[in-house]
Amino acid sequence: MTASPGPPQSEEAELVAHYKGIELVEERNRDGTVKRDEFGRVSKKQRGDSLLYKEFGVRKQLLDDLYIRFIRLAEERIGEAADYGVISYISNSSYLTGRSHPMMRRSLLSNFDAGWIDNLNGDKYRTGKIIPKGLAGAGTRDDSAFTTEMDPRGIQPGTAIVTWVKRTGGRTKASDTAVQYREFWGPAALKRQGLLASLPTGSAPRGGRVPMYEAAVGAEDRGGGL
Repeated sequence: MTASPGPPQSEEAELVAHYKGIELVEERNRDGTVKRDEFGRVSKKQRGDSLLYKEFGVRKQLLDDLYIRFIRLAEERIGEAADYGVISYISNSSYLTGRSHPMMRRSLLSNFDAGWIDNLNGDKYRTGKIIPKGLAGAGTRDDSAFTTEMDPRGIQPGTAIVTWVKRTGGRTKASDTAVQYREFWGPAALKRQGLLASLPTGSAPRGGRVPMYEAAVGAEDRGGGL
């Protein structure tokens, strides 16, 4: 018995066309018939420049990570199609400030009424897993939230837990979406304890503090980040 194939890559790629601001049109054969891929789906191609390039000057983008497709799928199902709902992911945090992601941020702000961001940091590429200057504990280690005694490296990219809420009623403007933001720095165990302490039954972690949320967005994203 063989496993059924997953969705075609072209189908998944169409998910993030919205975040790239591109128009997809049908490809045609020389005889004018519609071209199809190996799965029988209509083949599509980009027409013209993307809005991501026209509006933000980003030509080479980094929007094909699987986590971005997962978020877009949830946004389609909850933020756009459902009357109300919640999505919550722990994922790579690059889209919070990434140069490739302004349209993604604006779309999320437009389709949801409120959001909460727990930035867990621990990014090898941005900070070298070291707490930056100007912050408490600067120069000391900043673990991945997935670091354990069995796997001290954890994972390499920084991560964040982001929760978006859509309420009943009309869609809000991006500038009206209330986003609460907080950051966790330091050892992985303290980060996990801090998250647990935020629960109604939680208590403050030993040797650490629970960061408080602060308002993160007061206007529509224009490329600078959430």
